[in-house]
Amino acid sequence: MLMASAMLLGSCSEWTEPESLDLSTPAFGSEDPEAYAAYLSNLRSWKTTDHAVVLGLFDNSVSEPTTRAHHVSSLPDSLDFVILGTPALVSWQQEEMHDVQTRKGTRFLYEIDCRAIEQSWDALQDSADESISEGVVPGDFATYAAGILERSLALCGTYGYDGVLLWYSGRSTLHMTDEELAEYTARQQALLEPVESWLSETAGAKSLLFGGDPTTLLDKSLLLQAEYIVVETSEATSVDELTYAITSCMGTGIPTGNFVVTVSTAVDSDTDPIGYYGSQMALPLAAEWVTRPSSTFTRAGLLIRDIQRDFYNASLIYKHAREAIDTINPSPKN
Repeated sequence: MLMASAMLLGSCSEWTEPESLDLSTPAFGSEDPEAYAAYLSNLRSWKTTDHAVVLGLFDNSVSEPTTRAHHVSSLPDSLDFVILGTPALVSWQQEEMHDVQTRKGTRFLYEIDCRAIEQSWDALQDSADESISEGVVPGDFATYAAGILERSLALCGTYGYDGVLLWYSGRSTLHMTDEELAEYTARQQALLEPVESWLSETAGAKSLLFGGDPTTLLDKSLLLQAEYIVVETSEATSVDELTYAITSCMGTGIPTGNFVVTVSTAVDSDTDPIGYYGSQMALPLAAEWVTRPSSTFTRAGLLIRDIQRDFYNASLIYKHAREAIDTINPSPKN
C-alpha cells in the first residue's frame, strides 16, 4: 500500500505540474475591426438624429483608477452626454474623454453651479470685517462672479469639453421690495451675462444646457440658446412628481420642447434609500415616463445621476442604465 501510494503521489505530481499558458483577452472590436468601425460610424450618425437623449452624471474624482468603473470608456455607448463631476482632468482622463468623443460621438460636459457662487460670496461677506482688517477688500459681487465664471468657462477649451450644464434657480420676485428686486436683478445679470458672452464668443461651437428653475429668470432669452432644460427631480418619489415638476417650470418665454428630468441610481439603505419610487427602483420607471406621449410639453430625455454606481452588476455592467437607454431608444446594443 505504501509503494502504491508513493507511485500515485508521484504520478499526481506530474499531472499537476503547472504549465505556462498563452492566454490573451482581445480588445473589444479587435477580432472584426471592420464591423466594429461600421458600428461606431452608425452610432455617431444616430446620435445626430432627433431622439430622446440620455445623459449620465459621472463621478470622475478618482485620479488613479483601480477598476474599470473609474473609466468613462466603460460607460454605455449610447449615452448622448456624459457630465463629469470634476472638470479639471488628469492626462489619462483627458485622453480617454477625447477617445470616446471621437469614436462614439458622446458629448462631454461639466457643471457650473450659480448657487455655489452666490453661497461662496455670501460666506465671504460674513467674514468681510476680518478681510478688510487684514487689508483684503472683497470687492463687488459682479466682479467676484465674473472672475469665477471666467475661470470656470475657460476649462471648456482647456480640456476639450463640448459644453457646460449651468445650474440656476432663483426666487420669486412677487413679494420683493424695489430694493430687493434691484439687488436680485443685479446678481442674476452678474451670473448670466458672462455665460451669454461666452456663448457668443464660441459661435455655437459649445453647447449650453440650462439646469434648474427657468421661471426664476427675469430674461428668458438665455433659454433659447440652451439645447435642453434640465429639471432637478432626483428626489421625486413617483413619476407623477416628474410631470408636476415640468408643468411647474412652464411659462411665458420658456420653450416646452426640450425638458429633461433627472433620476438617481439606486442605493439600498434601511434608513435612507436613494433612487426609489416607493419600493420600486426609480430609473426604469423614469425611463418609461420619458416615452409617454404629452400634449403640453416634450419629454426630451433623462439625466442619470451618479451613473458610476450602476457599474457593478453580476450579469452586466451598467445593467440598469442600459435597460433605461433601451426603453427610451430601443436598439440592439447600448
